[in-house]
Amino acid sequence: MILVTGTYPPQQCGVADYSYCLLNSNAGKASGWKLLHTQDLSFEGFKKTIRAIKQQDDVNVNLQFPSRGFGKSLFPHFLCIYLRCFTNKKIAVTVHEFTQLGWKGFICAYIILLFAKQLIFTNEFERAAAIKRVPWVKKKSTVIRIFSNISQSDNLLKISQRTYDVGCFGYIRPLKGIENFIEVVKAIKDKQGASLNAYILGETWPDLQEYTAKIRAMAADAGVTILEGRNDKEVADILANTKVAYLPYPDGLSERRGSFLAFVRNLALIVSTEGPFVTQVQRDYLKITTEAQAPEIVSGILALSSDEQDAMQQQIIAFVQNELPASWDDIVKQYNNYLQ
Repeated sequence: MILVTGTYPPQQCGVADYSYCLLNSNAGKASGWKLLHTQDLSFEGFKKTIRAIKQQDDVNVNLQFPSRGFGKSLFPHFLCIYLRCFTNKKIAVTVHEFTQLGWKGFICAYIILLFAKQLIFTNEFERAAAIKRVPWVKKKSTVIRIFSNISQSDNLLKISQRTYDVGCFGYIRPLKGIENFIEVVKAIKDKQGASLNAYILGETWPDLQEYTAKIRAMAADAGVTILEGRNDKEVADILANTKVAYLPYPDGLSERRGSFLAFVRNLALIVSTEGPFVTQVQRDYLKITTEAQAPEIVSGILALSSDEQDAMQQQIIAFVQNELPASWDDIVKQYNNYLQ
């Protein structure tokens, strides 16, 4: 398998993390998966990419689309057309965030849907949305669910034993609900007059210094600690030491949210926001609310007895066992079985 992506670590992008985890899993290494990180989106870069793919004996090519590295370029679209029409390669495309595409994005994505030999979606909602708009997608697509790129801590504590009351995790940038998280923490403190051990864990972006400064000021005013520069193990240990994860996604929770999956894998209680992508299973196992009701929901959970909190954690354990892939190795095996 040749995995083609426009973004790869240390670049920051969900698709970059996803690609890294596939390639560096034991199954990915054992299967001989190869990385083709395409950064030159010029015509010369396109020809170079084609040559690099043709030189490989592998017949299967998997394109990760879209990714931050491709930007608004039509590079991946033309790559898909060329490989399908002018080579013997089997081009499969993993389609991320189909429902987030505007009308221009959909018109361009139609090329991908048309020319890809096989399509992979990371949740059923995204696949269903694509099928609704392009019915014949159903015949050549499947769902391979996403997994967290953050490991599970070796020290999974009961909720009643955890140090942090409420946390938020993810890239610290606009449109991630960071402001609302801080506002909810401040509202709880103002109403109850109690101390609340709260944090935001994530990385800032160098090109968003003005936004970062605003968030730092808001966090300081609300008594929220910002944690940066943590490695994978440290991140997992922090998540596994958190009672409640409040995740205020502006467009609501979905199955493929990396920060949500990381918290779930480390058995924190989840409170997240309503939206069009929330599944019935998530409603059954988690606390789905609105931003306005969030202070009451979060404070209510924190006020429960130790036994009640630990009982809620059993729901999270059931969710992990019933709804998530077993591992990244499991995901790679699903890829290999589908694309053989």
